[in-house]
Amino acid sequence: MVNKGRGPVKSPINNAMALAQQYHAQGALDKALPLYEQVLSIQPNHGDALCCLGLLRFQTGDSQSAIALLRLATQTRPMQAKFFYNLGKVQQTLGDIAEAIPAYQRAIDIDPRQPQAYCNLANALQLQGHLDDALKQFERAMLACPTSPLLRTMYLCALNYVPNPDRQAIFIAHKKFGEVFEAPLRPRSKMAGTNAPSQNTAQHSESDHAPTATQRTLRIGYVSADFKQHSVAHFIEPVLAAHDKSKFDVFCYSNNVLVDEVTERIQNQCAHWRVIANQPDEVVAQKIRDDGIDILVDLAGHTPENRLMVFARKPAPVQVTWLGYPNTTGLTMMDYRITDAFADPVDETDELHTEKLARLPECFSCFEPPRESPPVGPLPSPSAGHITFGSFNNALKITPQVIALWSNILQRVQNSRLVLKYQGLDAAFMNGLLREQFSKHGIAPDRLDILGKDLSQVDHMNRYNQIDIGLDPFPYNGTTTTCDALWMGVPVVVLAGNTHVSRVGVSQMQNLGLPELIARDEDDYVQIACRLAGDLEKLAALRGGLRTRMIESPLTNVARFTRNLEAAYQDMWRNHVNTPVA
Repeated sequence: MVNKGRGPVKSPINNAMALAQQYHAQGALDKALPLYEQVLSIQPNHGDALCCLGLLRFQTGDSQSAIALLRLATQTRPMQAKFFYNLGKVQQTLGDIAEAIPAYQRAIDIDPRQPQAYCNLANALQLQGHLDDALKQFERAMLACPTSPLLRTMYLCALNYVPNPDRQAIFIAHKKFGEVFEAPLRPRSKMAGTNAPSQNTAQHSESDHAPTATQRTLRIGYVSADFKQHSVAHFIEPVLAAHDKSKFDVFCYSNNVLVDEVTERIQNQCAHWRVIANQPDEVVAQKIRDDGIDILVDLAGHTPENRLMVFARKPAPVQVTWLGYPNTTGLTMMDYRITDAFADPVDETDELHTEKLARLPECFSCFEPPRESPPVGPLPSPSAGHITFGSFNNALKITPQVIALWSNILQRVQNSRLVLKYQGLDAAFMNGLLREQFSKHGIAPDRLDILGKDLSQVDHMNRYNQIDIGLDPFPYNGTTTTCDALWMGVPVVVLAGNTHVSRVGVSQMQNLGLPELIARDEDDYVQIACRLAGDLEKLAALRGGLRTRMIESPLTNVARFTRNLEAAYQDMWRNHVNTPVA
């Protein structure tokens, strides 16, 4: 067939691949699947199709097929770095860290300029308890990829796990992020911030000029990749539903194309839904300006899939970080960080933030219990014949220091057991690694129950009916996991630190009216756990009343929390309106 000067004709394979990848990126997996299969029926060794189909199989839960396809992709094109990276990513997600590490290393050997490969390699090292090695890996990576905000943001996230942290050094590291990535944008940012109020005012009635600007409906924009089944959703979904729609016009900017039932519920609560995934930062910033947002709220901080570079462009006159990250963003264009006086005591952490700390009067977040929660069962120890401690936290939080302290408790409480539960922990490598680490402290492997992800939320929550006492990790405290445990009647022992990340438990227990569960130091932590284990009558009474205590506490009082949050927003806006433009 002659192509009469109209440029190269795409082959059917290329057309099918392009369309499949488009559907895949949009989350339309059912449409992408047959197209990938069509390509492979014509060309069985098509590396990209093998890789993409492997990722799709993994997304749909067929892990064994995913690994086989990804391995075949690496064999077909052994110099394609992204194939090794994706193989490592799937292996790591499944808990096979031993296999993931060489896959990442091979990807980096092929192409040293791969920020995400470095990040995941460091993460894998951290899971093995080698935080120092992980941080060194990040530092080497930042030298190789100095223009990657992702690398630096993941490095900052890892610093929150450092035991006995140098708070000033960690703050300086966060400020460095702003100096490297925000500074080049500041001239434009200041212009955007100056223009934004007039743009916003123009989209309201003429009566909304300066004299009444503090009283009009405020446009609040929330930016997150976690409007889905995720811990952040437990805290933002109830607020979105409780917002006073007569005073606040709410916009959600979702940095995710995938949709689940939580996403659908949140969409129904939000008058203005915007999908910003895969869109350039400046395009997203302009969209926010066009929407006339008054207060833009970041729900991610330095976590994966954040859009901090949108905030660096100052698309809204007031910008706030909240909920998703337990530290400063390091951005000068982020005006406030929402917290409370328990997690960030007055005058103790203010100078460790580039933002002004906006302390809510009670707690800094409000928890919506899982809709599918079973009843609280009786204290399990009398029928089990032993005390069962438990922690359902992210494996990264189970550091060598945490393992040493929990082992001490198990040694002190005769015949006690410990249940550890998190996605991927039941994989052979992680299971064996944890048992080995505890055995170094004299804890026999058969005293640990190591569980992975349950099929349903009900099954997951019901696991707490096997736990007598929860143990909170440190320095990176649990948040959702602690609330889940408390909701299911399980008291949680927490250790008070000197940073927000290590004082989340303090905030929760103070707001719950249980300061006796807050340990001053590691010895006190052990004493509290042992005292609880030795008083079954008190433990049973505490268990029986915890759900009611949660319901009556600020931790689940969505209406009151949202009014406090809205009052903070109104104060922020009032300060903005009343501050002269430089």
